[in-house]
Amino acid sequence: MLFTMSSPSLTVSVQRIVRAAASDVFVLITDPARHSLMDATGSIHEAITRGPLREVGQPFVHRIAVEWGDQVTVTDVEYKVSRFVPERSLEWSAPEHSPFSLGWRLRVDLDPLDELTTRV
Repeated sequence: MLFTMSSPSLTVSVQRIVRAAASDVFVLITDPARHSLMDATGSIHEAITRGPLREVGQPFVHRIAVEWGDQVTVTDVEYKVSRFVPERSLEWSAPEHSPFSLGWRLRVDLDPLDELTTRV
């Protein structure tokens, strides 16, 4: 799995090989309710948006917790899909006007190695 977070000045990528068909992994990444499974920060509490992501420009909302010093703020953040290639790639970011944008884009690319193995 190639999972990439990028901003105008920094790109962070992680790659894994998983024993799953690319189509099955794509079902996981296009379901906002399952994004918390991929969230290493633990900030995603739940998906407000239900149903799969299907197209560029589609909005979806996560309820997240943000720590500012000793204070934890729980808020809803809207994201928009900026890249959608069926069974191959999904990218999203918070709109620029959002205080949670920070210019980051999150992208997952899938490379099927065979019917049951995918590089993510």
